[in-house]
Amino acid sequence: MLVNLGDALVMTAALDLLRRSRPEARVGLLIRPEFAPLAAGNPVADEAIVYDYKSGSLILGFAGARRAIRAGGYDSYLSLDYRFRSAALALAAGVRKRLGPRLLFGAVRPRPWAPWLFTETVPLSPAESRGDAWNMFHLVVGRAFGLTGEGRLTLPLPPPRDQAWAEALAARADGPLVVMCARANHPLKTWPAAGFRAVIEDLLRREKALVCLTGAPGDRDYAADLLRGLEGERALNLAGRTSLTEFQALAARADLFLGLDNGAAHLAAAARTKRLLCIFGATPPDMVRPALASAVPAAEFLWSPDEPCRPCRGAPDRCGPTPRCLENVTAERVIRAARRLLAGP
Repeated sequence: MLVNLGDALVMTAALDLLRRSRPEARVGLLIRPEFAPLAAGNPVADEAIVYDYKSGSLILGFAGARRAIRAGGYDSYLSLDYRFRSAALALAAGVRKRLGPRLLFGAVRPRPWAPWLFTETVPLSPAESRGDAWNMFHLVVGRAFGLTGEGRLTLPLPPPRDQAWAEALAARADGPLVVMCARANHPLKTWPAAGFRAVIEDLLRREKALVCLTGAPGDRDYAADLLRGLEGERALNLAGRTSLTEFQALAARADLFLGLDNGAAHLAAAARTKRLLCIFGATPPDMVRPALASAVPAAEFLWSPDEPCRPCRGAPDRCGPTPRCLENVTAERVIRAARRLLAGP
């Protein structure tokens, strides 16, 4: 079970490899409640098991997930999150074969609890554990079950109501439909608002685009500030107003998705948006490029690679008001890239 949206979506590609290689296997997907709409009905799994470990009653969340795992009669558990809580859940549910990677997500040594909770260890070198999630997850699944190859980012179809809503919105566009996500959860991943404002103005003026600004409920005021004086029929603030499946349906119809290094970019890629433009700060694009580019061939990734503070140690308080890695990705670069992608096939 993975705690962020991007990794959870990349996991679907590794499970797609498992599904296509072992179609007879029953596969259950342990998932957080907020990601459940992207797991229910997903062809990579027979069952989505919700584990609400952040609820007011942690014990009830644990007990409910344990019952579901027991009822599913699973023979094996494979950890792709390298966390104690999900490995302990598998043990408590009576799953006899519990596999976990030796290392994951840059760990330099195995977790001290791993020998007690995993019955088998999947080999992964320190260098492999520091790689991108796409390759890490495929290596772990492949070595656990003796598979080779790669899968595809996979989502269930959005509900018909969400598809109809997105279709009606897309029909309003006289020019290209551009879906944007302008804010990430981490300040070292959020490009300056002034840059996004300049890009939006260019898209409205030059491309006659319909711009839909999306985000979480907490991003609504931020989006309103970006669109101040622009919001109208061709500039819409949808932050906090779309479900995951509505966003998926809208991104699938977008001529361009413009965003950041966050879960929205992964979801747009998994929805097979036509073109993808992502701005990166602290994290090099190579950490997510394989996943995003595998789904959207017309993709560009903008970043500033030659900063003296690389590799980043993730301390935004040392960067000043605007991190150099983000400030040095200029609005002009992003505007040129957006024009180039929109002019392409």
